[in-house]
Amino acid sequence: NIITAVAVAILTFCLLAFLNRPEQEPAWPKRIQGFSFQPLRAGHNPFLKQYPSTAEIEEDLALLSGKTHAVRTYTVESTLAKVPELAKRHGINVALGAWIDTDVQRNESEIQALIEIARANSTNVVRVIVGNEALLRGDRSSEQMCAYLDRVRQSVWMPVSTAEPWHIWLKYPELAEHVDYLAVHM
Repeated sequence: NIITAVAVAILTFCLLAFLNRPEQEPAWPKRIQGFSFQPLRAGHNPFLKQYPSTAEIEEDLALLSGKTHAVRTYTVESTLAKVPELAKRHGINVALGAWIDTDVQRNESEIQALIEIARANSTNVVRVIVGNEALLRGDRSSEQMCAYLDRVRQSVWMPVSTAEPWHIWLKYPELAEHVDYLAVHM
């Protein structure tokens, strides 16, 4: 009995060792498809309206030059509105984002600026994202987000979406009818 138990244990161990061999990670590419880009540094605080200078944004984009095809932004507030213009100098495309929250007046300013900036930088703004997890946070209703999305889609030529976790897309399937692509957080 002991020999049988030891043999089964050895076979089990060998089988598990065979099935759980370590994988070799693929080599890190020289150029990444894209990065989420929020060029904040120590002392910056968007809640206090303390944003990076244009020069600081330019420095960060220069570091990414040649290392990425695109960056994704989350707002067009303050100096962050300059990201597409500055990124163009470095050959970087932009997925331009507007921050949507509970402040309706601020949302209107964000959306209007988003439309203007996207139109002015149509050579490197390759997609537009209206809101980041606004439904997840409960800041806006599905109907309100659909209205924002429809408005932006009618105003720009680039593909338009909103960014939400997968379960929000399942909870609000009607949202997919108002976007050009799904921006899903995993």
